[in-house]
Amino acid sequence: MLMWVEQMGLCPICQMPLDYGYSAHVDHDHLNGQIRGLLHSKCNSALGFVNESPKVINNLLNYVGAFNG
Repeated sequence: MLMWVEQMGLCPICQMPLDYGYSAHVDHDHLNGQIRGLLHSKCNSALGFVNESPKVINNLLNYVGAFNG
Protein backbone atom coordinates (compact mmCIF):
# COMPACT_ATOMS: atom_id res chain seq x y z
CA MET A 1 0.00 0.00 0.00
CA LEU A 2 2.90 2.36 0.69
CA MET A 3 4.03 2.22 -2.95
CA TRP A 4 0.47 2.94 -4.11
CA VAL A 5 0.33 5.98 -1.80
CA GLU A 6 3.79 7.17 -2.91
CA GLN A 7 2.59 7.00 -6.54
CA MET A 8 -0.57 8.89 -5.52
CA GLY A 9 -2.60 5.99 -6.87
CA LEU A 10 -1.39 6.57 -10.44
CA CYS A 11 0.46 4.37 -12.90
CA PRO A 12 3.80 6.13 -13.56
CA ILE A 13 3.67 5.23 -17.26
CA CYS A 14 0.15 6.23 -18.36
CA GLN A 15 -0.68 8.46 -15.36
CA MET A 16 -4.13 6.87 -15.06
CA PRO A 17 -5.53 5.77 -11.69
CA LEU A 18 -4.59 2.36 -10.34
CA ASP A 19 -7.48 0.65 -8.59
CA TYR A 20 -5.79 -0.40 -5.36
CA GLY A 21 -5.38 -4.15 -5.16
CA TYR A 22 -7.02 -4.79 -8.52
CA SER A 23 -5.25 -3.27 -11.48
CA ALA A 24 -1.89 -2.68 -9.79
CA HIS A 25 0.91 -5.01 -10.91
CA VAL A 26 4.33 -4.97 -9.23
CA ASP A 27 6.99 -4.11 -11.79
CA HIS A 28 10.57 -5.24 -11.25
CA ASP A 29 13.90 -5.10 -13.01
CA HIS A 30 14.48 -8.49 -14.62
CA LEU A 31 18.26 -8.16 -14.27
CA ASN A 32 18.52 -7.45 -10.55
CA GLY A 33 15.01 -8.17 -9.25
CA GLN A 34 14.60 -4.67 -7.78
CA ILE A 35 10.98 -3.56 -7.48
CA ARG A 36 10.40 -0.34 -9.41
CA GLY A 37 6.74 0.44 -8.89
CA LEU A 38 3.12 -0.42 -9.52
CA LEU A 39 1.87 -0.42 -13.10
CA HIS A 40 -1.26 -1.31 -15.01
CA SER A 41 -1.10 -4.75 -16.60
CA LYS A 42 -0.95 -3.25 -20.12
CA CYS A 43 1.82 -0.82 -19.15
CA ASN A 44 3.79 -3.63 -17.53
CA SER A 45 3.31 -5.80 -20.63
CA ALA A 46 4.40 -2.95 -22.90
CA LEU A 47 7.74 -2.81 -21.10
CA GLY A 48 8.14 -6.54 -21.60
CA PHE A 49 7.25 -6.39 -25.29
CA VAL A 50 10.09 -3.92 -25.91
CA ASN A 51 12.49 -5.82 -23.61
CA GLU A 52 12.71 -2.71 -21.40
CA SER A 53 15.02 -1.21 -24.03
CA PRO A 54 15.38 2.60 -23.89
CA LYS A 55 16.49 2.49 -27.54
CA VAL A 56 13.33 0.69 -28.65
CA ILE A 57 11.16 2.97 -26.50
CA ASN A 58 12.82 6.01 -28.07
CA ASN A 59 12.28 4.53 -31.54
CA LEU A 60 8.59 4.04 -30.69
CA LEU A 61 8.32 7.69 -29.67
CA ASN A 62 10.01 8.84 -32.86
CA TYR A 63 7.83 6.60 -35.01
CA VAL A 64 4.55 7.72 -33.47
CA GLY A 65 5.71 11.34 -33.37
CA ALA A 66 6.43 11.29 -37.09
CA PHE A 67 2.75 10.60 -37.77
CA ASN A 68 1.25 12.81 -35.05
CA GLY A 69 2.52 16.19 -36.08
